[in-house]
Amino acid sequence: MLYVACTRAADYLLLSSSIDDLAKPTSDWLKFLGKQFDLPTGRCVADLPAGYGEPQVRVTCEEPATDREATGKSRGTDLVKLVEKTRQLHESGAGSVPDSVRPTLVDTQARQRFSFSRLSGSIVRKAREAKSPDASLLDPRGLGTLIHAVLERIDFPCDNDILGLCKHLASLHMQSQEEQAAEEAAQLVENFLQSNRAKELASAKQIHREFVLPWPPDQQPFEGRRIEGVIDCLYQDAAGDWHVLDYKSNQVDAAGVRKAANHYAMQMFVYTTACEQAIGVRPVESVLHFLRPSEEFSFQWTDAELEAMTAQIDQAIQTQLSGEG
Repeated sequence: MLYVACTRAADYLLLSSSIDDLAKPTSDWLKFLGKQFDLPTGRCVADLPAGYGEPQVRVTCEEPATDREATGKSRGTDLVKLVEKTRQLHESGAGSVPDSVRPTLVDTQARQRFSFSRLSGSIVRKAREAKSPDASLLDPRGLGTLIHAVLERIDFPCDNDILGLCKHLASLHMQSQEEQAAEEAAQLVENFLQSNRAKELASAKQIHREFVLPWPPDQQPFEGRRIEGVIDCLYQDAAGDWHVLDYKSNQVDAAGVRKAANHYAMQMFVYTTACEQAIGVRPVESVLHFLRPSEEFSFQWTDAELEAMTAQIDQAIQTQLSGEG
């Protein structure tokens, strides 16, 4: 419970206790905390990873100012009387909200965490398929999320019941035509499993998906700002080389793969940069696998393109910090 409580804060973590002497903690959780921090000063005494910024901790023993009258010890609050008194104050217009419980203003400039999926709304021109007025056609967005959900759950080499898995997940991603969507998704996944890429995944040493990218990538020490997201697949092949792989279910043929791939350049740049930060080497390949034509596109960027994409991400982050995004 302590781990969960201490790892869910986005920007600030507040811990409180009724301890009398910070130098002599009595509760188990404060004793544990005291092994990592000097409680009277907040100074970190734990060994941190190389390049990791020391946490900024403020310790105070002063009670916050309040206009509430001090109360004596009691056996507990009479909630019925409290509710009745609150109702009377509200009806008479005499009630007021104490400053200590008013909403805390959000400091947008202090934000540290950024979701790539939200940033991508302003920096990634995604290939969008126009939704056909023909209700008999499948929802392409729902079908795409269904296919990704299936590929995320299977192991390589795959011995899963692909159609059964698609049917099981279809209701979570499709608002209608679940049976048809499950069959089409299963066919596309089965086709992928016959590809050379799937065979390489079957012999992969490691496969990963989630990422956290310090931004800017070269900040030393780490100051807290980062981009978070999920990669379809980062894997290390049998020879030890790393690959970034993203699946696409777009309605394209082989001739349209290059044009469609251009819409995902920013996405793949962020994924590749995050992987390089995490594993210490740049992946040898950043590739899109288009499932319908079973064709792939591998990205190669010039220095000028990398600089331009970095600037776009900086701008998107500043837009969100200003409250406009």
